[in-house]
Amino acid sequence: MNVFSRAFLLSLVVTILSIGIVNLTIGHIRKLERTIDELGQSHSILTTRAEGVEILNAGLKKRIFEMEEEIQTLQRPVAVSGPASFPISRVLARRNDTVVGLAQREKTTADIIYALNSWLGENKGLVAGQALWIPSQ
Repeated sequence: MNVFSRAFLLSLVVTILSIGIVNLTIGHIRKLERTIDELGQSHSILTTRAEGVEILNAGLKKRIFEMEEEIQTLQRPVAVSGPASFPISRVLARRNDTVVGLAQREKTTADIIYALNSWLGENKGLVAGQALWIPSQ
């Protein structure tokens, strides 16, 4: 015996499915609401951080501008009055001079003369009148 009609059973199944769908939908809506709240909090945090970065960036831009001005000031030519002194002088080799002999006469070392006059070879002699750089005294 059929106690329930087919239409009633179909209606009952549709109702149960509808309730299940509604519950699933409510669960999804709550999950979406939590996600929206979390995104709102993240947005707030990121906005605060972005404002801090903007303040820092403005400070850095100002410091870069100040440093560029300082560099410009330091690079400006400055008038020098009187003779300028240089840390090296030029001397002329004498007849029969050697690098060691010239170094002793000029109160320096052969290594320094070789360093200041890179064109000199270790085994080459000096030629009378040859110009050489030496440290100024």
